Amino acid sequence: MKTYELMLELEEEKKVLLKWLEAPCDVGDESSGDFGDQGKRTEDIADHETKRRILRKRVDEIELAIKLNQESLVRLCEDCALPISAERIEAMPHACLCQYCQVRQESRVRNPINSARTTSYSSATGFAN
Repeated sequence: MKTYELMLELEEEKKVLLKWLEAPCDVGDESSGDFGDQGKRTEDIADHETKRRILRKRVDEIELAIKLNQESLVRLCEDCALPISAERIEAMPHACLCQYCQVRQESRVRNPINSARTTSYSSATGFAN
């Protein structure tokens, strides 16, 4: 995938994340007198805030990647679109994947059976390893 296409995908992902972050936290009615309901509500609020922190961090990473790409100070990984470290580029000037994605790709090549299991698990559950 080309850098331009990655930038478009990052911009789209950023829009989706910001829309979610701007949505109000809807965790039910706080006027309930039941302690169990209040405990569940408190837990739901904590979960929501944890998700907000994680998504805010991802938005910050996306914004940094876009900024650095615009300034042409960094090369982006063709797989995950995050910046490739300067140390990696210095060691391997032709690198087009970040170290994490390179290791993941190499492990797929070395062990395609486990890779197929991981891929099917990821696609079946929606969770990446």
